[in-house]
Formats: sequence, structure tokens, C-alpha cells
Amino acid sequence: MASRSLWSLLFVMLVLFASEEMMVQVNGTYCGGRSKTFKGLCLSNENCANVCRTEGFTGGLCTKIFRHCHCEAPCDGGPAAPMPLTPF
Repeated sequence: MASRSLWSLLFVMLVLFASEEMMVQVNGTYCGGRSKTFKGLCLSNENCANVCRTEGFTGGLCTKIFRHCHCEAPCDGGPAAPMPLTPF
């Protein structure tokens, strides 16, 4: 039984990690990816957005669990990665 609980816990952790790292489409309007230059924990959406703007994106948001900075830009062009952005 302990083995089953361990596997369940690992599965839940994997789902949480995947939901933080993967992008999901939001109304098909914004795309983005993790900032290449942001250092440390992302605690301020404003700081994240400023760093993303220096990378050529239109803004950025901090993820809730792992505190990474994810940049965003319109999907119809710009420097955005081809993966859509998820709201945080």
C-alpha cells in the first residue's frame, strides 16, 4: 500500500511540474516562454515584465508554484516561441 501512495504522490508532483512548465493556449492571442535572462525567484510581475521587454516580448508574468518568469507576446508575430502562454 505504501508503494501505491508513493506512486500517487509522484504522479501529483509530475502533474504540478508539467502544469507550471508547459504552455497552454489562452484565447489564441498570446504566446511565450520562460525568460532567458531573468535570474532568481520571480516575485514581482512588474520586474518579470520589464526583463521580458528587454528580450523583445510585450510583457511577462511570474508562475505561481515554481516562481519562474514567463514572457509573452502576440502569437501573430514577434519574438515569441511557438508555444502559447498560460495565465498565472
